[in-house]
Amino acid sequence: MNTVYTIIVLCVTLCFFSNFSQAQEISQNTHQMFTSKSGIVKLILNGDIAAEDVLIRKTQGSRIVVETTIKLTGANERLLQYLADNGRYELNYSFDVTDNAIILSPKKNNNVIVIKGKECSENLSYIIFVPSSIELVVVGETETSTAGLSMN
Repeated sequence: MNTVYTIIVLCVTLCFFSNFSQAQEISQNTHQMFTSKSGIVKLILNGDIAAEDVLIRKTQGSRIVVETTIKLTGANERLLQYLADNGRYELNYSFDVTDNAIILSPKKNNNVIVIKGKECSENLSYIIFVPSSIELVVVGETETSTAGLSMN
């Protein structure tokens, strides 16, 4: 009987402490808004943004809205809030007049986040709401026509 009790206590203790040793994933959404100029027909996303991390939706009006979902593993909410508030996840905005395009690109020099000797992983995904005047969205080598998208 004493052995059974010891095994049960040991199992409960291991289960309890294993929850604390697992990496905690936290997430936060940020929003940016950009105004589209007249005649702009293309949106280009440069940098380390993968096409599978981007969802394009059409919307009314002339503004481009970018909703960024940040998932950070191995850190706490205060650190994530600090990084977001200080612009780590903001996109830079520029125009290419020869291509009639708006170019969005992540900031350069986002150093690796290390806490207590362990590297934190960051995963970013984007939902981009584009006005109906934008006909083409380019992410890396992937081009997406907005013609078939319904208005949201």
